[in-house]
Amino acid sequence: MALEWRAISLNTLCVSRDAETVSMYTRARRLGMNAAYVQYKVSLTWDEETNQMDAAIPTLGIGDCGPDTNTALDYLREMAAFHIECLLDEGERLPESDEGEGVYIRVPLPVRAG
Repeated sequence: MALEWRAISLNTLCVSRDAETVSMYTRARRLGMNAAYVQYKVSLTWDEETNQMDAAIPTLGIGDCGPDTNTALDYLREMAAFHIECLLDEGERLPESDEGEGVYIRVPLPVRAG
């Protein structure tokens, strides 16, 4: 399965033209989940040359930087949300959520009109 659904404290809904996503959405709603997100492992590296924190999501092949860890993660979350929205708009399947130990970022799935 390409997506993992979990409850979070947002009042967003995700419905897609993709039958598997709609099925997962229906199952999540039956379980009382208000929103869904994907979770990806983040790679963090301090760049001595630029004095910036580099943050990347290897699974999505994206990255960004900021003057500190929190800012870099905020920028990365925005970039990941945009990247995920583009993948869904293009009818692409999302990479599965990462698992295991590490630093993770949760990205809410966008609202979709059915």
